[in-house]
Amino acid sequence: MAAFVRLPSGSWRAVVRRKRRYISETFKRKEGARTWALDAERQIDQGTAPMPSRVKGMKTFDHLIDLHIADMKAVGRAPGRTKTATLAMLRRELGKQPMIDMDRERLIKFGRDRATQGAGPVTVSMDIGVIKLVISHAAAVHGLLVSMEQVDLARIALKRLGLVGKSNERDRRPTEEELQRLSRHFDGITRPSIPMTRVMQFAIATAMRQEEIFRVTWDDYNPRTKMLVIRDRKDPREKKGNHQRIPLLDISGHNAVALTEDQSAIRSNEDDRIFPHNHKSAGTAFTRACGMLGIIDLHFHDLRHEGTSRLFEARLEIQQAALVTAGRFPNCWGRCGVLPARRGRTRLQARPQGKAFLLHQMSHLDLSNFTKLTRLTKLSSTLILEAERTDHAARKACTTADQGQVRFPRQERRRVRPVASQAGPRGER
Repeated sequence: MAAFVRLPSGSWRAVVRRKRRYISETFKRKEGARTWALDAERQIDQGTAPMPSRVKGMKTFDHLIDLHIADMKAVGRAPGRTKTATLAMLRRELGKQPMIDMDRERLIKFGRDRATQGAGPVTVSMDIGVIKLVISHAAAVHGLLVSMEQVDLARIALKRLGLVGKSNERDRRPTEEELQRLSRHFDGITRPSIPMTRVMQFAIATAMRQEEIFRVTWDDYNPRTKMLVIRDRKDPREKKGNHQRIPLLDISGHNAVALTEDQSAIRSNEDDRIFPHNHKSAGTAFTRACGMLGIIDLHFHDLRHEGTSRLFEARLEIQQAALVTAGRFPNCWGRCGVLPARRGRTRLQARPQGKAFLLHQMSHLDLSNFTKLTRLTKLSSTLILEAERTDHAARKACTTADQGQVRFPRQERRRVRPVASQAGPRGER
């Protein structure tokens, strides 16, 4: 039987000891403590764990959102910018909705309303995924009695209706004429606030994302080894602490090291970033310039695809290009590396120092990030052999230059001669 203790503050503490279980809660009034104690004893008798009064009192969806955010902040994993915006939207649309009414019909109506507002299939899919994340978190962490089956059924229905789906992969690459027109446009601006021409060339040379370009600092750049550290690089699973070192090469038409050294002329003590500008302002300037020049359907992120494609045109293998772009999944190579050949475009000629430098730097990089990628290709053994080569192998590769091209040392193939059979004539052993 439950015991009730009056505290010096005037509150009441309910203590339940039943079937070797002990649980207690504090309430302002004795009636609330008595109600909770009876419910807790009933749940223990049924073989379920009693829920805390704080969780049990959560009746609407915004309560579950607050619970999820508080728990994630408590463990040092606060939601990022995109997830915070999605949770704020869900709070506006479904915040006052009682959890008992969060059934399949209500979620399907939510998906229809989002599609009417202009959200695409991928956006609606992400919204449904966050809803399931919040509900499953409350059920798994706090034992809240909510069903996720309704969310799964709603996703199936929205997928059948065409409101949930995958995004269309882009294969847009800027032509040489478009890049030259953009460069002339930005160079013609008097006293520009952002050196957009240099930014574009750096994006193609390093295949970095827009936000990554404007986040790297001078402390991340090592002029001796010509390496650049990209901190908290984008990852579908874990972004915090995902620091990666990439080599700055000169095989894609632009010298990444020279572009970095050019930025040292405007280095200041107030901002230690190599490109001390707002990445959103750079994206806006690029989009505005494309509109003024009549360049259709070209995004700043397409420069990353262009840089990755040029690495393949320089005859780098998938693993070697992955050390620069940090691409880990095969679908991104279909978008960046295996693109339709453009009419009138010649294959980029690889420079000896570029490939030899990449071969040398492969031994300094962490290859564990590319385990899945190398497992899906037939060249994993070649990657390991090339990564273990020393400066001597790099210099040897430079000496094999033929008309400006470098050939990586091929793995020696040993022919295994068949061993003569020890058996005697037919029928004898």
